[in-house]
Amino acid sequence: RKLIGKGQAGSVIRNLLLDLHDAHESTIEEKKNELFPNKQRLTQADQQVLKGISTEWRQLKEILSEVFHVNLYVHDFDSQFHNFVSVDVIDLIKNPDTQEKERNNSSKRDLMVEGSGFLQWLSVFALALDKNNDVLLLDEPDAHLHSSLQSLLMEKLERICEESNKQILMVSHSSDLIKLIDYQKVLHVEASKAEYLKNNEEK
Repeated sequence: RKLIGKGQAGSVIRNLLLDLHDAHESTIEEKKNELFPNKQRLTQADQQVLKGISTEWRQLKEILSEVFHVNLYVHDFDSQFHNFVSVDVIDLIKNPDTQEKERNNSSKRDLMVEGSGFLQWLSVFALALDKNNDVLLLDEPDAHLHSSLQSLLMEKLERICEESNKQILMVSHSSDLIKLIDYQKVLHVEASKAEYLKNNEEK
């Protein structure tokens, strides 16, 4: 837990975020050229169309906004001039007039000062949303998380699986979490045998 977000583990999280962000920028640029070829200036309606395009980066930001009320900002990275990827976390506040969440720029801080629970959550979802990963093996990603966050973690991972046709195999010792999961999705491993549960009572 102490090393999450620091050293190599921290580099992995920051690089994952940079990859997701760069893939998002490329997708939006491609769509812009496809939908509005040779257009120098985009109208507000055009920009709204581009804002409606779903990318993995936008899905991650949506999850973080909903659960932690924060936004991520990835700084430009050029390997010739920079020796590490810099990512900031910014708190979101609800505008009473529009009811939309807006950035509180005075709260900007480096990703690495966040708590281990947030960094753990972030790394799980960055990996789950990465297009390069079809199958994820997660070893107790719910450990050290509050029970309310554990259930949200499962709910959102299941949604990603359904929408992106991915498979997640996850080990958990949380009885609260196991109670929430459909028994047909629980694989009981004992000695050399592994079997899905046959009924709810087997939990």
